[in-house]
Amino acid sequence: MSQFAKYKSKPPAVFSRMVGVSYGTFMLLLAKLEAAFNDYQSEQLTRKRGKKSSMPLADQLLLCLLYLRTYDTFLNLSFQFGISESYAQKRYTFVKKLLLQALDLPDEESLRDAINGEHVAVDVTEQAIERPIENQEQYYSGKKKLHTIKVLLIVCLLTNLIKAIRFDRGPRNDYQMYKNSKFDLSKHLKISADSGFQGIKDLHEKSQIPHKASKLKPLNDTQKEHNKKIASKRIPIEHTNRKCKIFKICGSRFRGKHKNYESTWTLIAALVNFKESTRHLRFQSP
Repeated sequence: MSQFAKYKSKPPAVFSRMVGVSYGTFMLLLAKLEAAFNDYQSEQLTRKRGKKSSMPLADQLLLCLLYLRTYDTFLNLSFQFGISESYAQKRYTFVKKLLLQALDLPDEESLRDAINGEHVAVDVTEQAIERPIENQEQYYSGKKKLHTIKVLLIVCLLTNLIKAIRFDRGPRNDYQMYKNSKFDLSKHLKISADSGFQGIKDLHEKSQIPHKASKLKPLNDTQKEHNKKIASKRIPIEHTNRKCKIFKICGSRFRGKHKNYESTWTLIAALVNFKESTRHLRFQSP
C-alpha cells in the first residue's frame, strides 16, 4: 500500500493539516506534475529507457510536500516511505524542479502594466539560517541577534496573490533592499508599506507609509487614525506571510545550502498562489 493511499483515507481537514494543501489541490498538483514529467521524458528519448522508479508520482509529490510542510530530515522521510535517505533527497530535488516548471511563478510583469486603482502591499520577513562558515558578519542581523536572510514580498490586495519576491542578507535595511531590487512598477500602482520603508515615496508617489513617533513628537489623533487605516489595508500580506510559513521550511531555521534558498521560497510562493486559486477545493473529499 502506497503512502498516498494511507494519507488520502484521512478526513479532508486532517489531510490538509498534515500535507499543507487540501486533497483537491493535491490532485490538481499531481495532474500538473504528471504533465511536466511527460514533457521531461519527451525532451530526450533516452530518459524513457532504463529502470523505472517503483515509487509512484503521487508518493513522490507527497514526499516533497511533507518535506516542505514539516521540514523533517530525509532520514525520517526515507523510513516512512521505505526508501533510502539518498533516494528520498533525490526524489525531492526532482519533484521540486518539475513543480517550478509546472506552476505559475510570481507574476512581476503584471505590476508594470497595472492600471489606475490597483493596490499592493510590500513587506519583508526575516528567516534564521545556520551560522555560515565564512563571511558570518554579512548575514548577522543585529535586530534578530541571528544570522538571517530577508525575503521581500509584494502581494496584490485584491487577489491575495504574491506578485514579486526578492532576497537579501539579514543586515540589509528594508527600504534599501526594496530600492536595490529595482522593481519596474506602474506609476498608477498604489503601494502600502510599513515604517521600515521610510523614503519609498521618493520612488513612488502613490505610496502609503505610517507616521513614526518620536520622544519629542508623539503622534496626534489624525496621525494615529491614518496609521490604523494603513495597517488594516495591509492585513492580507500578513496573512500571506503566515501561509508561507505554514510550510516549516520557511517558518523555521533554514538548514539547507544558500544556493537553494531562492528556489525554495519561489516554490513556496507558487504553492501559496496555487492554493489561493484553488481554495474552493479545500475540503473536497477523496
